[in-house]
Amino acid sequence: MAVASIRLLPSPLREYIWSAETWRIYRHNHEARMRIFRSLLPELWSFLDHMPLIVGGDFNAPAGDAVYLLMEPRLKDSFCEAGRG
Repeated sequence: MAVASIRLLPSPLREYIWSAETWRIYRHNHEARMRIFRSLLPELWSFLDHMPLIVGGDFNAPAGDAVYLLMEPRLKDSFCEAGRG
């Protein structure tokens, strides 16, 4: 079994939530997380050819975020499968 621990970029803290600049920063941050995770996928998939794989860590994304969709169909989001809270 292979276990991968990942920590993606955290969202920046911004006090001006209604500022257009704040939302541009959040969008760029989200796009960066997606790019980083996409770049890791070939390595992760290489483990699946030989053994079971668990990917965990801090994705710095809420449940249901698009970053989790990148794992499908080869991996499943455990929160969607059985999570609460």
